[in-house]
Amino acid sequence: MPKIFCIGLHKTGTSSLHHYAKNSNLNSTHSINWNNNFIKINSCDFFCDGGSHFNNTDKEFNFIDLYTRYPDSKFILQTRDTKKWVISKCKHCGWANNTVLERNDITKLKHDTWIYKSILNIEKFITHKIVYESKVMDFFEKNDKSRLLIIDITTNKDSCAILNKFLGINVISEIPHVNKCQYISELSTIVINHIDKILEKHKISIDKNTKRMDEWNSS
Repeated sequence: MPKIFCIGLHKTGTSSLHHYAKNSNLNSTHSINWNNNFIKINSCDFFCDGGSHFNNTDKEFNFIDLYTRYPDSKFILQTRDTKKWVISKCKHCGWANNTVLERNDITKLKHDTWIYKSILNIEKFITHKIVYESKVMDFFEKNDKSRLLIIDITTNKDSCAILNKFLGINVISEIPHVNKCQYISELSTIVINHIDKILEKHKISIDKNTKRMDEWNSS
């Protein structure tokens, strides 16, 4: 079985992908301890969690190295609507309807301070998603598009069939949105308004990536 690397960001259905892999009898790891750990990589088949919160950190997937090191491997860029994704990301790191925004401080924008409750952090989340997903598509477009599947398993009802076809396996199973009800708190109107403003600022880049993704698997 070739290695299968899910290289999308956090909060894009990684738990659901792990559920799918287990139903496929694949040796799957839903953790972050495999990234750059070749002992762990060589012991598993399916990798569905890990990666960076921000770009240009040593925590980011080195998918180019994995592509070369494992020439039979396949890659899944699991993605999600950017607004839904960043809201889920904020909830995951403790934001709620009573969250008090901290003063913007550029020195706190580091990988290990991803729970920093500032508008700057939201900006960093969103720009990282745009840049990272574009970089992944650029690489595979120049090399071998057939080795990369792009999918939003949080909304696509045909996810199981699409994954089966891409991986060449036959699993009859629904893929639940595993963490759908885990974070029940809502974000404040103030935070949502800030998110909308940042999304509008990056609308052209987001729309460009979305169009590329929509066309990817049909080309």
